[in-house]
Amino acid sequence: MAKSKVQINVAGMNFSLVTEDDPAYIEGLAKQLSKKIEDIVAGNTNISVAQAAVLVALDCEDELSKHNNSSDNLRAQIKDYLEDAARARMEAEGYKRELEKLKAELQ
Repeated sequence: MAKSKVQINVAGMNFSLVTEDDPAYIEGLAKQLSKKIEDIVAGNTNISVAQAAVLVALDCEDELSKHNNSSDNLRAQIKDYLEDAARARMEAEGYKRELEKLKAELQ
């Protein structure tokens, strides 16, 4: 994908980014981030924009870590299910061979 330059504003600060992502997507992220920072600052006048940004970053890291753990758990479960399915398939094949053997004996 082609890279594009995107101008964003987060909590009154302008940034110029080069990204392969859709500019509208990046602008949307910037608006969400700005809103979170502004909400924290509005809720506590003793906090700076930088401090609010650190709190938002900490919250984002927490959320990312929890999602990653959840993804890892899902991957482990899928792996277990696939192993169970492979065992069941092998068992079924064994039963089919045994059935064919018994059919042959009956004839």
